[in-house]
Amino acid sequence: MKPTTLAFSLIVASVCFNSCKSHDAISPKQDSLAKNPNQSLAGQLYFFAPEYDSTNYVATGACDCCSANTLFVDDSVFLYIDYCDEGCSYLKGIYRVQNNELSLNFDKVTVEKSYAGSDVKDSAGNLPPDIYSTVYTAHDKQVYKKLDYKGRVVFTGSHVFGAIDTGGTAASFMKSVKTEGIWDRLTEKTKIVNQRAPAAAMPDLLGIWAGSGDQNASFEIRESTIFYPDGSKEYNYELKDDSIRIIYDNYKPVFKVSMKGTDTLIFEEHERQVFHRFKG
Repeated sequence: MKPTTLAFSLIVASVCFNSCKSHDAISPKQDSLAKNPNQSLAGQLYFFAPEYDSTNYVATGACDCCSANTLFVDDSVFLYIDYCDEGCSYLKGIYRVQNNELSLNFDKVTVEKSYAGSDVKDSAGNLPPDIYSTVYTAHDKQVYKKLDYKGRVVFTGSHVFGAIDTGGTAASFMKSVKTEGIWDRLTEKTKIVNQRAPAAAMPDLLGIWAGSGDQNASFEIRESTIFYPDGSKEYNYELKDDSIRIIYDNYKPVFKVSMKGTDTLIFEEHERQVFHRFKG
C-alpha cells in the first residue's frame, strides 16, 4: 500500500475529461491560484480517483488501491492517505504549488493500517483492533497539473483526478488521524515497532510514563520490556487483546490496559491507575 499502487506515473501533460462521459471540458487558464508562486492550499481536503464527475465536481471511482485523500495541513505540509481493501497507508511531506503544478515531496516514514479482518466480538462486545505498523520507505515525488474548471481548482495526473472532497472536512479528518496516533507516528513521536515484539499489538504504549502529578517517570515501555528507572530494573511483558501481563521476578499481574488519545495510559486491576506520557 504505497502511492505507486495508484498508478501515479504523473507525467506532466494536458489532460482532458473524455473518460468522464460528459460534454463538459476543462480549459486550462490563469487564475488567482496560478498567478502567484508557492500558493497555499492550507485547510483543504482533496480526493484523488480515476474519474471526474463534472456535474457534481468530484473525483470518483470504485476500485482497490486507486483512490487517496490529500489533506493540506498548512502552507507547506500535506497528509496523504492511500486506500486499499485490506487497509490504508498514511504519509506526509512538503507540497508546492507553482506554475500550474502541484508537487508532493514525501517523507520516508509510512504508517500502514491493516484492518482486523474479523467481525467476531470479544466478551466485552468489542471488535478486534486494527493493526498499525511504521516503516521507512523511499517515495518518488508526485506532480499534478493544476487546472481551473468553472472556478474550481482540479488536479490531474496520469489517469487520476483530484477535487475537493465533499464527504468530510479537513478538521474532522485530522482529528481522527491524531486520535488514532497516526500523526505521532508520522512525525516520529512514536517509535517504530518491531513486528515480532509484544508492543506491535499496541504500539502507542511505547514511551516513558509518569503517574498523575508525579514529577519523575514511573516506567518506560519498550518494544519487549518495561524499564523502571527507580531501581534500574527491566521486566518482560505480554500483550493480549486489551490486557498486559508484566512478568516480575515472583509475580505476574495482569492489567486491563487502555488509552485516551496517545498521551494517557490506564491500567486496571483491583484499582484504576492513570499515567501520562512523560514530557520531562
